[in-house]
Amino acid sequence: MTSRQSHMTESRPAPSLDSNTATPSRRPATRLVLWIVAVAIVLRALYAVGVWMTTGESSFYGQDSGTYIEPARELLNHGAFSRLGQPELQRTPGFPVFLIPAIMSGHLTLTVIVLHVLLSGLTVLATFVLAQRVFNDSRIAVSAAALYAIEPLSIACAAAVTTETLFTTMVVGALILVVGYVRHNRLADLLAGAALLGVSAYVRPAGYFLPFGIALVLNSTFVALAALLVGFVSMFVMAIAWMRPKGYPTEHHPKIDRIVDDTAP
Repeated sequence: MTSRQSHMTESRPAPSLDSNTATPSRRPATRLVLWIVAVAIVLRALYAVGVWMTTGESSFYGQDSGTYIEPARELLNHGAFSRLGQPELQRTPGFPVFLIPAIMSGHLTLTVIVLHVLLSGLTVLATFVLAQRVFNDSRIAVSAAALYAIEPLSIACAAAVTTETLFTTMVVGALILVVGYVRHNRLADLLAGAALLGVSAYVRPAGYFLPFGIALVLNSTFVALAALLVGFVSMFVMAIAWMRPKGYPTEHHPKIDRIVDDTAP
């Protein structure tokens, strides 16, 4: 009887280390990264409030902020991407389009900073997801999110009317999709990532070259060409929407006029 019991014990399969054991270990990491995101948002909000109280609203604007605000206002008023009465050839329209809701609200600075703080917090979460997909290790993913949460440049850019925060969020989101293709061979993820990178080029022109970087690391020539095609098609679709004439009557805001005049070259 004893030998039979020992034989049955030996024949039992070893406990699986798949989803049943991996899932509980990931739950604490998920809760921890949500706390990290909350801390990141609080840090950025406190920094913005500190800047506002110590140096004033003008500190949120850089030398080129007016070159984005004026085209945004022209898009809103006349449906034309222009500045100082001339077609705008220096800036891409992505960030001016992002500024339109802030201009419509009548509280440009406050709206942009709130959106930037939330986007930066979202980027912290996206950093966790990206690191988790790349390394498949929750500790590394949490560490990556924590490091980005306290990264000084990210905190400073969230309190500035510049393109960096929006562009970074879009690029990290696109990389998550691209890694999803590499890990799980989901073509839809790759095409969505390439499209998002194409759109990001309208926020910062450096995004034009990112689809080429993706194509270089892909093994399949067909898939690489598909990614490039989708990236460029998304750029042209944005260009068509940008050039389509639209009208949206609004009034000029004296505070925005002053910012544009102060930052105009």
